[in-house]
Amino acid sequence: MGVASGNSLNAARDRAAFIVNERGGIPGVTGIKKDSVTLSEYVRNVLLSTTISASGSSGAESFLYRFIDPDAEGEEEEPVHAGPDFGMMWDDELSTHFDDDYYLERMKELGFYLQGESSDQSLNYRNAVIRLQSSINQSISGVLTLQAKKALIEGSGVVAYDRVDSPPTTGHWITINKSTRVLTVYLGGEIHKKYPVAVGRTMSLTPDGKFTFVTKSVNPAWGGGGYARPVAGGVPSNPLGPRWMGLSIGGGGRYGVHGNAAPRSIGTYASAGCVRMTNTDIRELYDYIPVGTNVWVGSTEKLISYGVYQNLIDPLAGDEPPPEPEPEPEPVREDLAVRIELESEETGE
Repeated sequence: MGVASGNSLNAARDRAAFIVNERGGIPGVTGIKKDSVTLSEYVRNVLLSTTISASGSSGAESFLYRFIDPDAEGEEEEPVHAGPDFGMMWDDELSTHFDDDYYLERMKELGFYLQGESSDQSLNYRNAVIRLQSSINQSISGVLTLQAKKALIEGSGVVAYDRVDSPPTTGHWITINKSTRVLTVYLGGEIHKKYPVAVGRTMSLTPDGKFTFVTKSVNPAWGGGGYARPVAGGVPSNPLGPRWMGLSIGGGGRYGVHGNAAPRSIGTYASAGCVRMTNTDIRELYDYIPVGTNVWVGSTEKLISYGVYQNLIDPLAGDEPPPEPEPEPEPVREDLAVRIELESEETGE
């Protein structure tokens, strides 16, 4: 069977990039018989226009597919509209559809970007990114990753699926995941909100365990930690920031969730054991979380041992969530597979 080359080859490869898998599934297209259609057959059919006709290009906003139903006595089905499957695209491919301004506007719309949070616009942008990353249970990096971009494109930006086997209350309670640096507020077994945090410089510095908040303080003074001069409360250089929420370890004055004087440390391993938040976020948390609230702290593995599963996968899709968060999935480069296959056929190898 001859296979076209040049522009036809490129067009076929581009169209085939919208295929989900070797079974020939096409994103956004339903009700089409395709059980016997493989990726190879799809490409050949596009080139030969025997059973499928397609119009559009990889840069177009949509594709039109027309299938001939072999059981319909030659009658063609109506054209089916299917948009590009952004979930299958790599970063460079997404850039042909979306620019940096798009992602910024989406973060503003979703409340991740707070215009007046700081006079430093680059810090405002970073804070928006780490809030977005926390909302999808992604380890905080401060970089707008491919996974984060797709979360903005595909939905509300909040696509985390958590499962809690036995929540300690039907009201608000908190987990702090030291592996991802994400603080999650639950309402019973449902996610209320997620926040990026900084934890201990080493994992062991922030203790694991099931605690409660036992103290709360506005503009706390800092005692110096035994190595520096004390700092009065309410000043910008105070490392505790504007709020302190003490954990039930050593009476509530040793370990706590608090603000910061080093905003770019949020999302990193940075503290002597406490949990830091952005000053905006700690003010918000302080206002609705009371003394006595349950706080469970640990690595991803420790939280799983408590019956808390936090990952990017819907736990209903399988019997059990994975023991650790899945690494950021990369889309399958179907276009490369098609190119290799077609070039092999052209050369006869």
